[in-house]
Amino acid sequence: MMTGEQMGDITSHFAGAWVHEGLADYVALPRQSAQSLFDDIGTRDADLPMMHAHGVYAPYRLVVIWLLEDEGWSIDALLATDLEFKAVQLQIARALGQGDKSSP
Repeated sequence: MMTGEQMGDITSHFAGAWVHEGLADYVALPRQSAQSLFDDIGTRDADLPMMHAHGVYAPYRLVVIWLLEDEGWSIDALLATDLEFKAVQLQIARALGQGDKSSP
């Protein structure tokens, strides 16, 4: 695993699955701003239409985009975080606007 090689196996395990999956999609998929992706998916859980349009881990990618691009985090800080996904998702909803897409 790339992150394990870069930071050590123990350190990379501290980050939640949302970090690893969101970062992988962030690197692999075309660029999209956090605001644009938030406007499309809000804070709802991934479903099949969302996965087809925005990738399997779109909610995780949104959090990664927001932390890296909007909040100015480094990759190292992201990989070392122990933040819970839902807590960051709530911060994003407050920062980018609580649209009607927060629930299906």
